[in-house]
Amino acid sequence: MRRILCAAVAGALFLLPAAAHAQAAGVKIGFIRSQAVVETAPGRTDAEAAFRVYIEGVRGTLGKMRDSIEKLVADYQKGEATMTAPVKAQRQAAIRTKQEEAQAKQTQFEEAARQKQVELMQPITDLVKKAIDDVRAEEGYTVLFDVETQANPIVSIDKNLDVTDRVIAKLRLMPKPVAGAAVKLPADAAKPAIGPVAAPAGVTRPKPPAE
Repeated sequence: MRRILCAAVAGALFLLPAAAHAQAAGVKIGFIRSQAVVETAPGRTDAEAAFRVYIEGVRGTLGKMRDSIEKLVADYQKGEATMTAPVKAQRQAAIRTKQEEAQAKQTQFEEAARQKQVELMQPITDLVKKAIDDVRAEEGYTVLFDVETQANPIVSIDKNLDVTDRVIAKLRLMPKPVAGAAVKLPADAAKPAIGPVAAPAGVTRPKPPAE
């Protein structure tokens, strides 16, 4: 989530097109370190916690689907020797259908998770943008660079131009974004349990039964 917010911070900065422009009269240049700004953004930890809850629910549903498929495969393999050809074909088709359903559901949940991540972070992104714009306007800066963006072309810079601390100070005076509605899971996602979670695990496709 922090990469999304840092990217938004970079997009909020006014970038100078060419070094020659920096020499123009009246131009005042500064820079920020976006990671430090993001770390102090009000509401960030709450948004990240809400996203973890959301992901845990999704993982629970995908895990149940994976377990169901693995059971189908295990049952098939256990009774395969005594099955007639039509029964084998029917069971194999049922397993393939379940696998395809699980893959489609995983894709659906991944897209829903991306949308939820953006939704949760948008109020914080807006707050960070405002803090940056306020510092730039109040202190008369023409341009502010983000020296931590991946596309950063700067190889050397005067650290006295760093306004990160002033942006952070501005952020700390701002109220935490108002919490939105409770985090909604996809309709068929499992109810999350309490506890730490990792990134969402995909549905592992069990080895299909031999024809």
